[in-house]
Amino acid sequence: MEQLKNEQLLQEDHLQLADAAIAELEKTLAQSKHATVRHALKDLLNQWQEQRKNAESRLQRIDTELQRLTAPSEELGEELITKLQKFASGRGLNLVLALGGFVLIYLGLIGLGRLIRRLPSRKHEPGTRRLARAIALLLRTLTVTLALFTAMLILYVRGDWLLFGLMVLLMITLIWGLQKSLPRYIREIRLLLNMGGVREGERILYNGLPWRIASLNLFSTLYNPLLDGGLLRLPIDRLVDLQSRPYSPEEPWFPSQVGDIVILEGDIYGKVLLQTPEIVQMQIMGATTTFSVADYLGKKPRNLSRDGFAIPINFKLNYLHHETILTDIVLTSRAYLEEQLAQQPFHPHLTGLLVEFNEAANSSLNLLIVGMFTGAGAEDYWSIHRFLHRTILSACNHYNWAIA
Repeated sequence: MEQLKNEQLLQEDHLQLADAAIAELEKTLAQSKHATVRHALKDLLNQWQEQRKNAESRLQRIDTELQRLTAPSEELGEELITKLQKFASGRGLNLVLALGGFVLIYLGLIGLGRLIRRLPSRKHEPGTRRLARAIALLLRTLTVTLALFTAMLILYVRGDWLLFGLMVLLMITLIWGLQKSLPRYIREIRLLLNMGGVREGERILYNGLPWRIASLNLFSTLYNPLLDGGLLRLPIDRLVDLQSRPYSPEEPWFPSQVGDIVILEGDIYGKVLLQTPEIVQMQIMGATTTFSVADYLGKKPRNLSRDGFAIPINFKLNYLHHETILTDIVLTSRAYLEEQLAQQPFHPHLTGLLVEFNEAANSSLNLLIVGMFTGAGAEDYWSIHRFLHRTILSACNHYNWAIA
């Protein structure tokens, strides 16, 4: 618009200049008597008249364009309103009626299905759950089919052949796509009917973790009781290529649970603070350390808290004691260890003590000492380990046994 205004000023100046030139030429032409001069003046006058005409024409077009841009276009608004009214009373109304019919039938049948599911039934009895799933799947398919049929029937009755044809084309496209994916959809249907390789209530491995299949549906639910946030909702297609199996009640769902004391590969000792499907956090030497679940399982955690633990020690004595090690030394060292253990705070967790001759090595006679404890004593694991070493050394000093 600014460019048009600048050109308007330019054309107005050009028009004023042309008027002044024409007036001066007409005055000069009236005073001139010489034929040659008058002829030249007439040619020049014609040129300026032509320029004035062009300037007027261009100025008129600019004024018209500026008026169109600045003045509200009532005709355009009226035309738009007319087109909208025509659409709303014609194809727009047909589209709204078709969508309304689809939504009404779909929601009505979905609500009916939910009402039927709330009625008292014997779905928990053997042999009835599969039938219930089949009926639910059939009802869902029937719901979509009737809703689409209703929408097409409305377009047919209204005589809107364009929308009807588009809907038929859409249906053909969907059927063609389903034909290519039919084998996979059949496998998904088998899963929904609890007849596939994955079945409700069984155990399955997903992302390296065991899960119990709580429910099978379009979005199935997997549950792990030992994980925080151990509830996964997965689309049914994620389960098509997996395999579940019945499980024993004694099978563990995870190597540890929150509060357990575990030892990882490399003698990494710590307490489990948090375990989720993605991470495991442990308190190690007073600091919180985070492992991914894959890294944690890869370090082969040994749970000290769950079923208890044992601490073995291989202690080497000199061959000077080869005559007494099988009788006197084994019994004496056992009695000495039991006496010292009775005075320790972790003694209530002791379940057994083994002291036996282990082997005759090349340069030593080896004693095997094993202390066995309940899981409640797991937090004293390293204290017990140091105590056993310290106590057997004290026994050697007390009874003058030579160490190899």
